[in-house]
Amino acid sequence: MNSKNLDRIHIRKTPFDNQRLSDLGVEVMTMKELRRRVPPSYFLLPERVEFFLLLLIDQGEGEHQVDFQNVTLEPGSLIFLQPGQVQHWHMSEALQGTMVLVDTVVMPAQILLSAAGPSLADPLHAWPHSALLSPRDATDIRHQMAQLKEECMRFDSNSAQSALDILLAKTLLSCLLLQITRVHSRAQAQVLGHSRAHQLARLFGQHIESQLHLRPTVHALGERLGYSASSINRACLLATGRSAKQVIDERIALEAKRLLVHSQVSTSQIGIHLGFSESTNFLKFFKRLVGCTPEDFRRRQVRA
Repeated sequence: MNSKNLDRIHIRKTPFDNQRLSDLGVEVMTMKELRRRVPPSYFLLPERVEFFLLLLIDQGEGEHQVDFQNVTLEPGSLIFLQPGQVQHWHMSEALQGTMVLVDTVVMPAQILLSAAGPSLADPLHAWPHSALLSPRDATDIRHQMAQLKEECMRFDSNSAQSALDILLAKTLLSCLLLQITRVHSRAQAQVLGHSRAHQLARLFGQHIESQLHLRPTVHALGERLGYSASSINRACLLATGRSAKQVIDERIALEAKRLLVHSQVSTSQIGIHLGFSESTNFLKFFKRLVGCTPEDFRRRQVRA
């Protein structure tokens, strides 16, 4: 594939972009402030976020799309995106809420919850994309977001106390994430990610991301992790209910769907980009996983 096609295959990426807060690595803004910051045309195209994003809806109703799943927005809705996920806004003036953006370069997931112990960072990878909070939980989380926003507004990287300010912001962020973890844990009656199986399944998923365009095998990823294919398969079955191969295939199929809808490249080029040497193999793979051909999927999504 030539360099021109490689340029076209990428979905628009949105990095953490606030120079004043680059040392802090956290930004809190309202949806109203976001609409003021960017033109309406910004919301017409999907974006692949390169940061953690939390969105709590305060007023209004609508929809938001995360990796082809439509999420209903209403007061109390909490949306969570991880780096690499694709979102598509359906923005309206009636929607009001607060967003927290966390730069993973400054604050990687491993230290986000360091104040309470590194093992508690695991649930971040198991959080649902959306949840409807009780009024009390929504009020508590909204209050913590407001505290974090106030700290971000007063942050000055040139201040002699900037190191203390960063530590305070990280602590406030940890409190916010712990509060959300407790909400999700209560809803699910357990804290995901603490068992060895969940930890191995999460590591396996991270290695899939790094090798995605090579169409990796369970055996190859197992060698990189230092585990046998059977151990990884057991961990995936326990943590997700799916085999390790199914986890790989579903992630590749998701990336294929993203590129089909959010780029203009041909089906054969997408197949090559995802490690398929023959376009017919990609066609069979996609039809088996999704239930239709890549072109049919693209047409349906465009019409929708």
